[in-house]
Amino acid sequence: MIALLLGCASTSGLGTARTIDQHDVQYVIAQEGGWVQSHPLQTPLVRQDVGVRYGITDDLEVGATIGGWAFIAYWSHVQYDLKYQLHSGPRLDVAVDAAVAHDWFSVGKTYGQAATVQVPLLVGIRTKRDHEWVLTPRLVYQHTWSKGSAPVDKLLVGQSVGFAWHTGPLTIYPNVGVLWSTNPADAAGGMRVLQYGVGFYWPE
Repeated sequence: MIALLLGCASTSGLGTARTIDQHDVQYVIAQEGGWVQSHPLQTPLVRQDVGVRYGITDDLEVGATIGGWAFIAYWSHVQYDLKYQLHSGPRLDVAVDAAVAHDWFSVGKTYGQAATVQVPLLVGIRTKRDHEWVLTPRLVYQHTWSKGSAPVDKLLVGQSVGFAWHTGPLTIYPNVGVLWSTNPADAAGGMRVLQYGVGFYWPE
């Protein structure tokens, strides 16, 4: 059952709705946490990520992060994403991002993995001081499996809200989000996830 709690989709490591310029490099450190409720289990989770982002063109950006879950032994996380700018303006930015992640864990005699795919739409609304509110509706698919347990597939929908504070070369991006699934077909039934996090971005 612990595999059901793997690999929550990132809210902090994907950046904002405006892609970085061509050939620019951006580094990121993200701290994420949350609360997962999936009957009969309820648990908090905390994860730390480090990553890098690169501008392929002015409208296309790729990112990669690695991380791990705190307080749980032998738990690792890898994520890759590709972001495309749909619209860029003085007050409104819109981008779509496709991200895939893989998680592994081993606790005692329990071993499991999870593959997670998410497609968020990033809508950035810029303030007069050039900071940015970011609204991120998203669709998430997750496949989890562990030794001795049947695989579980979940389709989740969610929404996160963040505020990108640009201070000099550094961007600080706190955010909060929710994910939920009401699929009764799997062993755990529905899943509800409350997420929070903060990302720190700075250029090369």
